[in-house]
Amino acid sequence: MQDIVPKKSIREITKPHVPRALEASLHPHPQKQKTEDIQTKGTPGGREYVHTKNIPPRIAEKVERKERAGKILFGLFVLICAAVLYFLHTNKSVTVYITPEIKTVQLDKQDIVIPNSDIKTLEVSTTSIIALKTTTGTPTITKAKGEVIIYNANSTSQTLVVGTRLKTKNGLIYRLDERVVVPASKREAGKEIPGSITTKVTADKGGEAYNVAQTDFVFPGLEGSPRYKTVYARTKSNITGGAQTSAVALDEVDKKEKITSLQDEASPLLKSEITKKLEGSIAIGTPSTTHVFKNIDDKQGEVQIITTVQAVDSNTFASLVARKPNTSTSTTALMGNTQSITLAKEQSGSTSTIVRSKDEVSIRVLPTSAFIQDTLTGKPFSEFRDLVSNFEDVREIRFTSRPFWMRAFPKPSYIEIQIQN
Repeated sequence: MQDIVPKKSIREITKPHVPRALEASLHPHPQKQKTEDIQTKGTPGGREYVHTKNIPPRIAEKVERKERAGKILFGLFVLICAAVLYFLHTNKSVTVYITPEIKTVQLDKQDIVIPNSDIKTLEVSTTSIIALKTTTGTPTITKAKGEVIIYNANSTSQTLVVGTRLKTKNGLIYRLDERVVVPASKREAGKEIPGSITTKVTADKGGEAYNVAQTDFVFPGLEGSPRYKTVYARTKSNITGGAQTSAVALDEVDKKEKITSLQDEASPLLKSEITKKLEGSIAIGTPSTTHVFKNIDDKQGEVQIITTVQAVDSNTFASLVARKPNTSTSTTALMGNTQSITLAKEQSGSTSTIVRSKDEVSIRVLPTSAFIQDTLTGKPFSEFRDLVSNFEDVREIRFTSRPFWMRAFPKPSYIEIQIQN
């Protein structure tokens, strides 16, 4: 047999074919044969050794991501809790609910004196344009007037009588209002200085055309004589006042009818608006309606319809009725049925007004908000009953607070007062 089968070295023996998958299962890759791995992480106290077994890198990365997300969520939770606690601490508040006693007072048994400083005037208005009916009559004409300076360059004086004419370069005629004597010229420092005098003139005719500014005049009466050029005049200031207005007569009957019609039409709306303004107040007397007319031109006029009423604040009035002025630092008064009260003015003076009424009113007298806040501020909740036991005319008083761990009343700005019916 040895002679038949040729001898071969081990290197010459052909390796049998084995599938790759089977080979991988029989002979794992050396890097995947590791059964355990040692990882190190830095810590404040030194180094931390983490022993993991057969954890693929992808799974280890997922585990690490979950741990990181958990830490972030925990941090957010702590932050939210801190924010909520801070909000509750900084937004602490106390609400005091007070129910006052209600008293009924018959007003016809007393005169109520109201200081004029507590009385206000309410006003509403509406404006309309009306067409005017007119008739044309004789126009009204006025003449321009002014002052002039008359000069005389002659060696003798010049006398001018009332009505002497003065003429401008444009041919406008004016007349002297008075007799004047213009002094003669005189020599000063080698120069001839004309004599002069100031006097008043009036236009010969009316109208705006005779309103002039700076201009010179000659005297037509001296024309043809040597003095025509040596006696002259000049305006001292503007000559004004000349006008011509058409005489338009306004039909007063027609105007009155139109205004009355407007007033009747606007009255219901204005009374409704004044009633809205009276909310929280009591009217003294009844609203009155008047009108103001303003002429726009010959064809139109502006009419303003005005409704006014005097009033007093309802709580101020309640304090006066209760004989406890609102200037008190400890108590105030409130009124309920303000709309049904009618006050009549009996007497009005420089400082006060006396009113009367046949109605009866419901009044609530209670401590002021400032008094309640000052009484409670800084006091423990346990003393609440004793603190409010001396409040007058109070049927019931209670409070709520937040946050729940509060044990004392905060400063006044955190104490809210609510009045219950």
